[in-house]
Amino acid sequence: MNLSDHITVFLITTLPLLVTLGLFVLQWHKERRTLWISIKLFACLISVGILFAGIMVQFPEDSDAAFFGLILFVLVVVMLSLSPIAIIATALTTSIQLIRKEGLRPHNLLSFGAGILAIVYLVVWPLMSPTKHATENLAIWALTLIYVLISTALAFVSLLLILYVVASWLNLIPQTRKQYTHIVVLGAGLIDGRTVTPLLAKRIDAGIAAWHKNPGSKLVMSGGQGSDELVPEAQAMYEYAIDKGIPAHALVQERNSRNTQENLQFSFKLINADVRHNAPNNNDTTSSSAPTVLIVSDNYHVYRALLLAKNMGLSCDGRGSKTRLYFYINAMVREFVAFLVIWKQSFIKALLILWGILLFWFIPTLLTVLAKMVAGIQ
Repeated sequence: MNLSDHITVFLITTLPLLVTLGLFVLQWHKERRTLWISIKLFACLISVGILFAGIMVQFPEDSDAAFFGLILFVLVVVMLSLSPIAIIATALTTSIQLIRKEGLRPHNLLSFGAGILAIVYLVVWPLMSPTKHATENLAIWALTLIYVLISTALAFVSLLLILYVVASWLNLIPQTRKQYTHIVVLGAGLIDGRTVTPLLAKRIDAGIAAWHKNPGSKLVMSGGQGSDELVPEAQAMYEYAIDKGIPAHALVQERNSRNTQENLQFSFKLINADVRHNAPNNNDTTSSSAPTVLIVSDNYHVYRALLLAKNMGLSCDGRGSKTRLYFYINAMVREFVAFLVIWKQSFIKALLILWGILLFWFIPTLLTVLAKMVAGIQ
């Protein structure tokens, strides 16, 4: 290859990376609370692979660079091939650890069930495929169609899970240059109806850490009183923060919420009222008085809270408190299930579109089956 060929190949293979990287950066700054952030990240990674391939083809096959590229390619393929096994093994082992520590309860079996379903889907399900005999008769064609539709649904859910987890991780990356006026800590259950749990204490500690990095901000403790609680969660959280040295004037209590959506709804009402109260002109509605809000919760819960906030038209970022791996994986599966339930209409519409495309693809095989049936009758 001459110099002009090298430059042409490099430019052609660089273009996809420049485009996808630009789209990712724009999405990052415009709105991170979407699954599109994950899709564009994967597009960037694929573009990196295209660029790498474009660079490698310019070296002679017997060169050291080509050998290094081949080794790197093999390592990537092996890692991607082994990743499902590693994920399944981690889900099963951490689930067992969770059951030992937290007890055998239905909600503690989610990651174990997901691991078993993954094994069935990857190992057992392909062995049941009737697709090789789809044109033999109408019954087998129908079974093949059902098999493909179920496979598509399972693959679609698996893809959504990957996108959800990656988007969750991306939304935990702090925007270090951004200053927040209000930091909302989402509540959780209390011990004996009165004392914050270790899990809730980690949330509050994360909120306090963020408060120290945002001078002049307010800490909003959000949580109502459950039927088994002696005080509102916000009050217990407030007392915990006071014990940690946070001044009372920096704390706000939201004491009426019963779930994450109400946490956000009621907290933003208090935040907006606080902004209006402290504005030089109480009737000021300009953008300069708009609050900047940080939502703090467990690292597995933050993303769903951010999606709810986005759906409610609320602008905010997220910060997560750390949880142990054995608890995190099971909780992430639970959060994903909740995500599917909340946005079930969008999920069902997308799945029906995929199924509709597959039905069109199956029409030729149906016509073949019917032709065989007619020929057999004649």
